[in-house]
Amino acid sequence: SIGNPTPETIQLSLARQLPSGDGIFPVQWGPWHFRQSIDYSMTANRAILDLASKYREDLLFNFWRMGRNSIERGSKDSWTTTPNTILAAEKAGGAAVAPAVGGDATAAPATPPAADATGRGAAAPGGRGGAAPGGAGGGRGGRGGNTAAYAAVLRDPVRRDPRAFIIPANQPEFAQALDFLQALQYAGIEIQRATADFAVAGTSYPKGSFVVRGDQAFRPHVLDMFEPQWHPMDLEYPGGPPKRPYDNAGYTLAFQMGFKFDRILEALPEMPSNMLAVDEKIHPEPSTFDSKAKAWKLSPSSNDAFLALNRLFKANQRVERLGNGEFVVTATPVSAKIIADLARDRALWIKSAAATDKGTPIKALRIGLWDQYGGSMPAGWARWILEHYEAPFERVFAPRLNAGDIKKDFDVLVFLGGIPSTSGGGRGQGGGGGGGRGGNTLPIPDEYKGQQGAMTVDTTVPALKAFLEAGGRIVAVGRSSVDLAQHLGLPITNQVAGISNTKYYIPGSVLQVAVDTTQPAAAGAHPLTDVFFDNSAVLKVGPDALAKGVKKIAWFAAAEPLRSGWAIGQEYLKDGVAMASAQIGLGTAYFFAPEMTFRAQPEGTFKFIFNTFYGDAPVKK
Repeated sequence: SIGNPTPETIQLSLARQLPSGDGIFPVQWGPWHFRQSIDYSMTANRAILDLASKYREDLLFNFWRMGRNSIERGSKDSWTTTPNTILAAEKAGGAAVAPAVGGDATAAPATPPAADATGRGAAAPGGRGGAAPGGAGGGRGGRGGNTAAYAAVLRDPVRRDPRAFIIPANQPEFAQALDFLQALQYAGIEIQRATADFAVAGTSYPKGSFVVRGDQAFRPHVLDMFEPQWHPMDLEYPGGPPKRPYDNAGYTLAFQMGFKFDRILEALPEMPSNMLAVDEKIHPEPSTFDSKAKAWKLSPSSNDAFLALNRLFKANQRVERLGNGEFVVTATPVSAKIIADLARDRALWIKSAAATDKGTPIKALRIGLWDQYGGSMPAGWARWILEHYEAPFERVFAPRLNAGDIKKDFDVLVFLGGIPSTSGGGRGQGGGGGGGRGGNTLPIPDEYKGQQGAMTVDTTVPALKAFLEAGGRIVAVGRSSVDLAQHLGLPITNQVAGISNTKYYIPGSVLQVAVDTTQPAAAGAHPLTDVFFDNSAVLKVGPDALAKGVKKIAWFAAAEPLRSGWAIGQEYLKDGVAMASAQIGLGTAYFFAPEMTFRAQPEGTFKFIFNTFYGDAPVKK
C-alpha cells in the first residue's frame, strides 16, 4: 500500500518476484494509481469484518477471558520477566552472562533498590542498558545452571508487579498527574478517587488522591504506563549493529510526565473512594487559598502555573518573579477569578504572599516558533503545547529571520530544528517543499510564499547572533542545540558524535539527568529529572566554558541513567551535559539536547522551556 494521489510507475524488481513468508504475492511492475492503494486497504478492512462476523462469539469470549485473566493476575502476587531479570538470574546462578554491547558483563543486584516517593528511584532493576543474554551467552541458564538461584531472582518479592499505583494529591506537580490520568481514562483504565484521607503501608494520603489498581481488565496497559520498558539486546547478528526498533524502545508516560507516585506491592486495604465514570472528565479536589490575601504565590513546579501566567498577562494583571523562581500575583478581582478557576478545575497550588515577597516585575514576551514551509513535525508538537497552555506566539520562517532586526518583533525564538549545520557551508535548511533550495518555484498562493526560503550560515546565523546580542533569547532543542552553540563560537561539542552504533546506541528511551535547580531555566524542576532521549546529542562543555558565559543546567551524573528503554554504551554519557545556557551580549542562548517536547508527552521537561519565557530574575539558593 503505497503512493499518493499522483500516479507513479513501479519499477521491475527481480528480488520481489518470488513470494516469501511476509510477502506472499510478487510485486507487479508498471503504472500504479492511488485507487489501487485504496482498494488494497478496503479489501483488508472487509476481510477483518468478515472474520469478526463469522467468529464473533469466539472473539467476544476471548476478549472477556483476556480481561478476566488480567484481573486475576492483578489480584495476587505476579512477576513480569524482563531482559534485565534474566540477566540478573544468569549472574546469580553462575551461568555465563553475555556482555551488553559497549559495556561489561555486570548485571543488576538480585534485589533492586526501592523506588522513592517520586517514582523516580530505581523503579526496576538496572543492568547494562536493559541488555538481555545474547549471542553465545543467550539461553544458557536452563542448561546446567543453579535453578534455585535463578528462581530466587525471578520470584524475588521485591521484583513483584505492583498491585496498585497511588498518585498523592498533595504535590505541586499535580497538573501533570491530572493530564496523565486523563490519558489513562481515554484508554478505558479504571481510576479511583479517594473521598477521605487514608493510609497504605504506613504512608498517609490526602483526600483527592488517585488510585489505579492492577486488578483490572486493561492491566497490561496500566503497567506499560507506570513501569519501565526494558528492550532486549536485539542485534543484526552476534556482535553486530543493533536492529532499529520500529518506534520507541521505552516511553513510560508516568516518568515523562514528571509527577510523584507510589508503587504498592501489597494488597490494598479497604479505602474510602469512588470509581470515576469511564466518560467522566477528571476533576480534582479543589485546592484552597486565602481569597482575601493581597497577593498570591505560584510555584513553577506546576505546568499550570504557566497557564495561569498566560491568562493573567492577557488580562493585563501584575506579576512579579522572586529569586527562588516563584511568581507573585497582585490581588485584583480579575486575578482572583483566574486563580480561583484554576484552583477549582486543576487544583493549582496557591500560597499567600508575605509583605516581604517582592520580586522583579515581568511581562509576556513575544515568542517566535521556528517553522518551515510544508510544516515541521517537532515544531507542530511545540505549536500544540503553546496553544494548550495559551501562550501567545507567532510562527517564524526563514525569510523573516534572514531579513534581520529580529528583536523588533520577537523576544524569544524557539528552534526544534532548522539551525543550519556547521558542516553545511552556506547551504540552507528549513525551506521545505523546494523552497529551501533557492527560489519560489512552486505555484502556491501568495499567502504561503513568505514561508519559503532557506536558512543559511551566511545570512541567518549573523541575524541570530545580532538578535542575541540585542537582548533576545534563543531556545534550541534537540539537534539544533549543538549547531547553534558552534555557530556562536562556544566551547560546546557533541560528546557522542562519531561513535559506532555497535558501541553506543540509545533509540527513543527515558533517561535521568541531574539538574542544577538554582538555574533560572530549571526553576521548579526536580534535582533528578527524567528526559526523553532519541539518539540525541550529548553536550561536551570545554574547560573554558565558564569564562565564555556557559552554565550547565542538567547533566548525566549516574553511571547508568537509563530509566526505560534500551541503551548500549551508557558509559559514553557520563558527565555529558544535557542542558546548558550561555550569555551572548545582552541575551541568552539555551541549549536543550534531549527531546523536550517529543509528541507533547514529556510534560516534566516543559517547564525548562516555559521558564525561558518569563522573567530575568536569577534563581538563588
